[in-house]
Amino acid sequence: MDTYFDFYVTKKQFRPGCGMIVLLCCNLPEEDPLIRLCVDMWSTQKTIYKLWEDEKTEALDLSQVFLVRLMLRMNEVGKKPPSVQTFKREDYNERTRVGG
Repeated sequence: MDTYFDFYVTKKQFRPGCGMIVLLCCNLPEEDPLIRLCVDMWSTQKTIYKLWEDEKTEALDLSQVFLVRLMLRMNEVGKKPPSVQTFKREDYNERTRVGG
């Protein structure tokens, strides 16, 4: 987790792509902090509006759970989301229960 956090949070132009998120959602439990980091990064960067051309096909494979969490988080952060650089590592150390 620390490696991913360091890579994605410290570099403004990098974010997990659709293919990576598909792999994570298939191989990790829903409450894994790495998936939560991806949801937070996509929602604060409004990534869904900035997909690369080659990602648009991969986006069709994103899990429904990820997409619902993304929509809810985007609604929560609103029109002026915080910067990714304000994320704190300790917020992504533990699994959190999803859906209640």
